[in-house]
Amino acid sequence: LQNCLMLDDAEEPSLLRHALTGLVLHLYHQGHYALLQPPKPRLADRVCGLISVDPAREWRSASVEAELAISGASLRRQLAMEITSLRELLAEARLSQALFLLQTTRLPVKTVALRSGYSSVSSFVRRFHSRYGVEPSHVSNA
Repeated sequence: LQNCLMLDDAEEPSLLRHALTGLVLHLYHQGHYALLQPPKPRLADRVCGLISVDPAREWRSASVEAELAISGASLRRQLAMEITSLRELLAEARLSQALFLLQTTRLPVKTVALRSGYSSVSSFVRRFHSRYGVEPSHVSNA
């Protein structure tokens, strides 16, 4: 740490990087293994990934719990800690899928809505406009 503090990163950035690497390796050898491990993915990211595979599926809390092998209480608590909810994640995954389809295909809005998990086109249009500030019919792959 003293080596790092003595270096000025503006004058010798490579020496500072070298000293910081030495510090991390020293801490690793002292038992601080988490420094070199990738961070654990957020539960919200895992849920979004799960939903994005099949956004048209009728997702319920029980199905997400079963897929991720987590209890309902744990799912709600952990998502609350990440300041989100299953409902918000479901909407985000579905709207992202809809945007992708609108930008990459020439499918009609009704088909995009159905493939994205919306049974009502008017509800889809309202939510899409609320999220992205534009009507789905104005998004194209051009």
